[in-house]
Amino acid sequence: MKKGINLAIYNSIDQDYFLKLIDLCKELQVDLVKIGVCWHDIEKEQGKYDWNRTDFFINSIKKVNLEILADLSTFPCWANGVDERKKEFLRKINFPNFDGLICIEEKNLPYYQSYLNELVKRYDIQLFEIINEPFGMGLPKIIDNEIIFGKSFEEYLKILEISYKTIKSIRPYAKVGLGAFDYDIILLEKIPSDFFDAICLHPYSHKPNEFFNFDLVENISSEKEIWITEWGVNTEKAGWIQKVSEEKQGEIIQEVFSFSKTKGIEIFCYHTLNDWRPINEEDNNFMGLVTFDLNKKKSFEVYKKCQ
Repeated sequence: MKKGINLAIYNSIDQDYFLKLIDLCKELQVDLVKIGVCWHDIEKEQGKYDWNRTDFFINSIKKVNLEILADLSTFPCWANGVDERKKEFLRKINFPNFDGLICIEEKNLPYYQSYLNELVKRYDIQLFEIINEPFGMGLPKIIDNEIIFGKSFEEYLKILEISYKTIKSIRPYAKVGLGAFDYDIILLEKIPSDFFDAICLHPYSHKPNEFFNFDLVENISSEKEIWITEWGVNTEKAGWIQKVSEEKQGEIIQEVFSFSKTKGIEIFCYHTLNDWRPINEEDNNFMGLVTFDLNKKKSFEVYKKCQ
């Protein structure tokens, strides 16, 4: 099982901070890093690519010989139809950062294919996850002044097919992961098996025996790999998520990592290396193995020893 780590990076994070994260990744002895590769940032204006920031992130990871799992999850506003009126609506309902997550308009799918073609040729990446939680927080729609989640199945199938065929045409040995969501037999059986190589899971639970319905997934798609591309434990209360002590965080990480190995999981990515923001800020996530200020929690050494 490959051991991975997810990086929490925002537009405000500078290059020095990112390089410190990469040093910590090496110290953790992980095999790979999961990172968001965002069309929303690369082609803000239609037809004008700005690869500078993404080049820095990808090349910095490559320099220390870590594998990359690219999470392809966002769309530019010109492609998903999020105009100033919709941005204002998202601010009013406290989703100001969701403008890039809104589902792409079908007429702009050829532009997505063109962008993806350029991206895959530019970077030697062999692992991809297509849309983070496409039926959860990913791919929402704005309809009649309401944000709707979990109603973009047909749209996702089109995105997935384009992604798979484009990636494979350029990098035939790459592996494409189906975006993580709560799989049920009806949805999973509707997804053509030749659109993906792996099933991605985000099975948040502190108890391994409640981890995920592995048997269901295995029975439906026994020939596919299973990747855990997001899972973590909070050390501070954040919204509905309860906290545990740093000691307990480490215990749960060790238990769940060991349990995952017994289930034949191919990739296990802990979420995240660093807390998203300082403790006193809202809209936060405290699942990091280090604080936002990069101070190591006790769980850092625990995950370092997981092999």
